[in-house]
Amino acid sequence: MVAPPIVTAMKPLKNGVTTLTWTGGVTEEIEVAGAKKDATVTVRGPGGEYSDEISRYTAETSRGLVFLFPFKPDRRSFRFYDPAGDAQGTVDYVGPGRVDGLGTYEFHGTFDGDDYHAERTFEVERRTGTLIDATWETADGTRTLDDATRAAQLSLAHDRVRVLKILQFLAWLGGFMAVVAAAAGVVIFVRR
Repeated sequence: MVAPPIVTAMKPLKNGVTTLTWTGGVTEEIEVAGAKKDATVTVRGPGGEYSDEISRYTAETSRGLVFLFPFKPDRRSFRFYDPAGDAQGTVDYVGPGRVDGLGTYEFHGTFDGDDYHAERTFEVERRTGTLIDATWETADGTRTLDDATRAAQLSLAHDRVRVLKILQFLAWLGGFMAVVAAAAGVVIFVRR
C-alpha cells in the first residue's frame, strides 16, 4: 500500500534547476517551475533562452523533449528540441548500456538549423529517466558532460533507483506477509 503513492510521486517532474556543464566551459541550465498543471521549462545556454510549457509526466514541450526524459522512458524515438541551434529533430533509441552499475538506455539524434549542425547522444537511466551522461558534437568539436555534472547526475540516479529497490522489497515483503496471514487464517478456520 505504501509503494504506489511513492512511485506516483516520483513520476512527475519536480520544480528545480538542472545545470549541465560541458567540457570547454559551456553551460546549459534547465529550470522547471510553476503550478502542478501549468509547468514551464526554461533552458538557458549558448543559443539564448528558450521557454515553453512542459508536461510533468511525459517531459514534452510543444517542440519535444529538452534534456529531461520521462520516468521509465520507452525504447523508442522521441521528438527533441535543441535550443542551442533552435533545431528540432528526433533522438532514437540506440540500445541498452550500463554506467556505474545502472542500466541505461542510449539515445542519439542529429539536429540541423540555420548554420547549425549537431549530433547529441544521451545515456538515460532506464527506470527513472535521469540523464547520466551526454555527448554533443558540433563543427566546433565534441563536448561531453564534465566530471562534476556527470557525478551529480549519477548520484541522483542512484538515489532514485535505491528508493525503487526499497519499494520493490517492501512490495515483496507485503505479499509474503499476506500469504502467511492467509495461511494462518486457513489453519485457524480448519481448527475451529
